[in-house]
Amino acid sequence: MSILCNKALEKDLPKRYLPFSEKRILAKLVQAVIRENVIETDWTPDKEKAGGVYKLHTLNAKGFITIPVKQKYLLGQLEIKDKILHALNGMEKEIKTSVEFLQAMFGPLDLAPHGIKKLHDELQNSIRNDALAMEALEKFIEFKNDKNNILDMLLEKKKLDPSFSPLTYLEQSVIEGHTLHPCSKTRLGLSIDETRRFAPEWRSEVDLVVLAIHKDVARITCMEKQSITEILLSDYPELHKEYCHLTSYELLPVHPWQYEHTIRKHYQKELIENRIIPLHTSIRVRPLMSFRSMAPTKGSTLHHIKTAVNIQMTSAKRTVSPASVHNGPVLSKLLKDIEQKDPFIKGKAVFLSEIAGCHFKVIHPSSELDLEKNLSCIIRENPEAALAPDKLAIPAAALLNKLPFSKGILIKELVESYAISHRLSPKIAAMNFVEEYGKVLIPVLIHLIVKYGISMEAHLQNAIIIFRKGQPVELMIRDNGGIRIHQQDASSWLDLNQIDQSTNILTDQYLDLYKMFSHAVIHNHLGELIVILAKEFSVGEIYLWRMVKQVIKHTFQELYSNLSTKEQAMGLEAYIFSSHTHLKALISMRLSDTYTENMYVEAPNPLIVEREDKYDEA
Repeated sequence: MSILCNKALEKDLPKRYLPFSEKRILAKLVQAVIRENVIETDWTPDKEKAGGVYKLHTLNAKGFITIPVKQKYLLGQLEIKDKILHALNGMEKEIKTSVEFLQAMFGPLDLAPHGIKKLHDELQNSIRNDALAMEALEKFIEFKNDKNNILDMLLEKKKLDPSFSPLTYLEQSVIEGHTLHPCSKTRLGLSIDETRRFAPEWRSEVDLVVLAIHKDVARITCMEKQSITEILLSDYPELHKEYCHLTSYELLPVHPWQYEHTIRKHYQKELIENRIIPLHTSIRVRPLMSFRSMAPTKGSTLHHIKTAVNIQMTSAKRTVSPASVHNGPVLSKLLKDIEQKDPFIKGKAVFLSEIAGCHFKVIHPSSELDLEKNLSCIIRENPEAALAPDKLAIPAAALLNKLPFSKGILIKELVESYAISHRLSPKIAAMNFVEEYGKVLIPVLIHLIVKYGISMEAHLQNAIIIFRKGQPVELMIRDNGGIRIHQQDASSWLDLNQIDQSTNILTDQYLDLYKMFSHAVIHNHLGELIVILAKEFSVGEIYLWRMVKQVIKHTFQELYSNLSTKEQAMGLEAYIFSSHTHLKALISMRLSDTYTENMYVEAPNPLIVEREDKYDEA
């Protein structure tokens, strides 16, 4: 049974989607500006409905912008209706594009500060790539799904074709990208042809260039005894033929874009001196939603590979720093120990290990480029490697997207199937589903913070939910790059000298851990899922958040039985149920050019809302 079929493309298809993409990115930009308090705003609610009107006072003091809102959700997300208008000198002009919105806010862009100009370029690139992603979605026609449940169909495909990876398929189905960031599809440095060739939504397969790096200029780290070279030789035995003559070298896979645009240009001396030798044998992989992380094409037991690309995506270039190469295996060993020994976490969560890594060690420094983080990679545990045959690993971000063969958004279809199998109304099914989902996601993360002083960035892109028989049953989390660890709490079980602190993993502030949880889990995970369910099933948002609240309350009741963690538990609980949450200020960070340092703004807290008359009873 073939899931995907190629469909002839119309030449004007990207142009056909540009208005849609322009509108989608504009909506994200407007919401970010309002929610992050980038400029002064006035809110006039509609007393009879859930919407109202925002009035934005432009920074150039020339008029104001009105945003008509159909629905304002509990975390501050907006559903925009009608036209966005710029009032100036007694005249009103409709704002249809992100460029027009920036000009209305800041004045002529050619006179704007550097940060505004950069944001303009990134937004234009994001719009283009969003349209290309819609083109990619159109390329794969739907076929009749004769299964009652999407998950059953994926399991059957997996059973019939051992090389089929449901996880990879779902990751490549994520079209929209980051749900909060208007630069969600920004890929500066990538041409249109290269996007079609390398982007995950194009269902592409990529041949990684394998470089042999002389051990004098290679720095490796590993979780156990197996090095990156040994792992690659085990996963891809065809490399042995060439490597047997290169035993004084380490192997490092490189993205083909990076090899063509960065390695050949900036590492010429090393290539000439044979400190770097490209192998003739490549590694065939499929890109995951992050673009630079790769899954194997030959089944689900081989490792994932995180490559470095000198391409700006969202707000940062996606290279792999030496600190990340060093810290990944160190943190993975600690997390795996917790995963296997903590009686509460064992069997409920898997912290996907960054097993080994390698980066180039500079001998001839370059003033143009950081050579160490542009030639580097990390080998990561495959989420499907030890998965039971009746389980599916679903990246959380895929839940908000529509699959090529489905009628609607994935989470909607899962809840509908849940309602049928449990004989529930769709509204009650949505509430129960949120409760079951919350039980999988939340308790493990709270236990990590309270007992170990570890806060993991479990947003939609990093969290993988294991489903069995249509229900969420287990949590997987990947990417140690965004982790925060409280120094004092961790000092009893972690040698802090093992950590490279150049990426600011360690903190002496509990608030840093709490803010990470607030943004990643409340805002950029549960908040986005709940808004979708509230829309799709016409269920009061407040009732869905009450299910989350119940899960959190029960988790703290369990923790209070352990006196040694009572103080930490009380601190986190007080924060979670305080008057506000924290939202990462993505646009503010971009405009201030401090995107490597986290900035947060206060946002409403849906967990303390007791009653909203605007919602119908579920």
